[in-house]
Amino acid sequence: MAIHAWMIKSLPVCECYLPGADVSLPRFLHCVTHVRPERDAEGRRVGETVWFSRISGQDAAAAWEWTEARPGIVVLSDPNCMSTNVRFVGAEDVELPHVEQLVVLNRIVHGLPWQGEVCQAITVAGRETKPGPTARPARGAADVDRRATAGALRR
Repeated sequence: MAIHAWMIKSLPVCECYLPGADVSLPRFLHCVTHVRPERDAEGRRVGETVWFSRISGQDAAAAWEWTEARPGIVVLSDPNCMSTNVRFVGAEDVELPHVEQLVVLNRIVHGLPWQGEVCQAITVAGRETKPGPTARPARGAADVDRRATAGALRR
């Protein structure tokens, strides 16, 4: 079963105590990228990507939707709309306001190699689409995880 962005909110809340300026933020690793078979109203490829981490022994996840602005260039669909089970806590053990939480999450996301993972998934999904007038994604083409990507690269 593949994990989707909407599933992250069902994970237990994971508190992340923000480090001082000299300590790094949590490191997330790629889990899965979904390429939707349908394109947006402007004909662009769209999807979501999910990343995981361990924070103080707890599972932490973050996901966001992306849009292929043009071939090989992907952007966050909405940097203010990311899904995570992480609650960022600042000085004096006070939970950060929502806007500040988004800023921290955006800092983490912009430090990840997520665009490369998404572009790779788009390439694999494109290979699995049959050419012709009735082109349809091959079974499973919309969900490209690390195992599928690795398998496609060995071909």
